[in-house]
Amino acid sequence: MAVNNEEKRYYELMNSAPTAQVSAESRAAAAAMAAQENAAAQADYSTTADGKLDEAINSYLNKNGYKYSLNQDDAYREFAREHSQNALRGQELSRENAGALANGYEPTYASAVASEIAGEQAAKVGEYIPQFESLAAAENAANQQADENLVNIYNNIAGREYSRNRDAQSDRIDYLNYLANKYAAERQNDSTLDSARAEIYNTRLSGAVSDLTDARSLDTQRAQYDTVSANTRADIAEDDYEAARKLAYTKAKDAYDDRVDAEKAEAKTSANAEKTAAKEKTNAEKSARTARINAEKIKDYINDPEKMKKITAADRVDLDYNGDGKIDSSDLRLAQRTAEEEDIKSGKGVTARQSSFTNKYIRNINNLISAAGGGEPNQKLIKAQIENADALPSEQAYLYEYYNTLKKKYGWK
Repeated sequence: MAVNNEEKRYYELMNSAPTAQVSAESRAAAAAMAAQENAAAQADYSTTADGKLDEAINSYLNKNGYKYSLNQDDAYREFAREHSQNALRGQELSRENAGALANGYEPTYASAVASEIAGEQAAKVGEYIPQFESLAAAENAANQQADENLVNIYNNIAGREYSRNRDAQSDRIDYLNYLANKYAAERQNDSTLDSARAEIYNTRLSGAVSDLTDARSLDTQRAQYDTVSANTRADIAEDDYEAARKLAYTKAKDAYDDRVDAEKAEAKTSANAEKTAAKEKTNAEKSARTARINAEKIKDYINDPEKMKKITAADRVDLDYNGDGKIDSSDLRLAQRTAEEEDIKSGKGVTARQSSFTNKYIRNINNLISAAGGGEPNQKLIKAQIENADALPSEQAYLYEYYNTLKKKYGWK
């Protein structure tokens, strides 16, 4: 039966080996880092002001190679067309005026004169070329200056935009580094916890293997015991007894080692707080017991003067709570107070207790009620009587219960 139990425990452990785990904190850190990596792409600095800056530079460079061309000067071509049409209109008008002056008779010289005048007028169109060339050059210079101004403006804007984008990019990279470090820390914590779980599991599995080996060995010994003679059985019984003692010792030692290993593993997984609290509770319980034993000793010495004369040096030191060199009722009160305070520390608490000490303060409270003449007494003075009383915690609890009973009885607020 023992072997079956040990085998069951062993195979359960074999089938429940711990696996590496990824904590929710690690997953959250990875998601945050991935999101920031997508957002941390290098900004495109060729848009907005940079694009306009390129256009302005190209326009400025094109105007640097300016050469005047009559064929490309639309204003001059329009002027030449108008000038030619005006010369033709002048020629026609000259003929009409000559006919009008000749009373409808068209002189033979009129067409020749008109044509000559029109030709001279048309030939003068070339005299205006320098003016148009000068105007075109001035216009090109003005446009070139405007482009240069735009280049400077867009260059300043692009510089500011670049600085802002670089600052923002730097902040994103810094934040990404922070997230990467946080993710690494979370994964390291996961690894530490996995190692602790694996160590605990290996300790338990080692214990299960040892227990199973011992159980099978005992079963073998029992089988041998059933097949040998009575004398041999007696010898085996003695050997079994020794083996059982050794086995018990081995199991106890293994249990102790398991407990020590488990406590070490728990320390790695931040379980020291519970261990400390348990230790403090144990120490408080021990201190309460010691103080209660000392209180009984003090009572015994106070009630029996003969015993007081024979008090041991150790008791004289241990029972002198106030350090005045003698053992009396003051030391008894301090021992009782220590016991109750340690009970409170251990979580046991205290029970409200009536005593001659509480009766004294109850009389004081009743005197305050009587002095009120049926009215509501000064509750601050009543509370002061309770809080300033040199009472044990259990006695003070009783005084508070008595006070709360009076409040309900008389309807005090």
